Amino acid sequence: MTTGSRLTARPLGPDETAFAAHAVRAVQPRHPWSEEELRLHWEMSDRMGQRRTLVLEEAGRPAGWVEATMWDEAPEKASRVLVHVPAAGPDQLDQAWAIVEETAGDLGARLGRATVWEDDAATLEALRRRDWEEKRRERYWRLELAGQGDRLRALRDAARRRVDAAGVRIATADELGGEAVYPALYQLEDVTAGDIPRDIARVSIPYEAWLVWMRPPAIAPERVWVALVGDRLVGVSYLDYGATPVSTAYTGVLREHRGAGIARALKLEKMVQAIELGVEAVETDNDEANAPILHLNEELGYGEIPGLVKLHKPLGAGGGGAS
Repeated sequence: MTTGSRLTARPLGPDETAFAAHAVRAVQPRHPWSEEELRLHWEMSDRMGQRRTLVLEEAGRPAGWVEATMWDEAPEKASRVLVHVPAAGPDQLDQAWAIVEETAGDLGARLGRATVWEDDAATLEALRRRDWEEKRRERYWRLELAGQGDRLRALRDAARRRVDAAGVRIATADELGGEAVYPALYQLEDVTAGDIPRDIARVSIPYEAWLVWMRPPAIAPERVWVALVGDRLVGVSYLDYGATPVSTAYTGVLREHRGAGIARALKLEKMVQAIELGVEAVETDNDEANAPILHLNEELGYGEIPGLVKLHKPLGAGGGGAS
């Protein structure tokens, strides 16, 4: 991009999904988004509130895109903002973030929320110059599955024996009736998600919106692992096969059943299943304060990789944060 050139913004068109996915891949090649992932993200955002997705142009040519979303029930009138501008220099980064801050302000947001990969020094510096403040970090872990089959199966078998001795049964959602068990599974996730440390108060996702995320082929009942005590669901874990790379979609155990090895057993079931399905590597991410899960990741052989920095910026009344 040309130093000193000005960026202009226009709405992203319905035929520009491929362009948007290409920009994401260029900015974060380790975690690209497919066109299907983008469409799913946009559908969820539209169900939950307002969204403005803009193409940034330089001299009339698309240079990248930015987005501001604000859920109807967003605490603190917070807006999540995204910036994907490949090969941007300091001036272009500053312009892009000024545009997205103003866009969030136009939605009525009072607080901007951003996540930036911790090894993206240029963007982090641009945000610090614009008075964004780091709030938390999300730690990321990766496990290469090649050659891990025997080790993980042995760990899974030991974990099965432990929970079985405690009266806990492990099954797939498919074995429990498929999507018929989803309402109970949704309630379990809604309760356990409230215990996850986060940068802002949690908003419950309506059941109909939650179902959007549970669609095959990314997630299917035969790949959702649950723990039961009697007929009660007490834990769940499953991978998102639609993500690149395949990654943990959710793991949660009811508070009164933690410490019994349930999360370990569930995670091992899905990891062994991933090997059997030909997955080469899996990733997982957790808040920096979630010590039990971070410790479990290490025990299972995951290696830490660069994670995400979560940042906030007050946006003020109706005028965004542009400067």
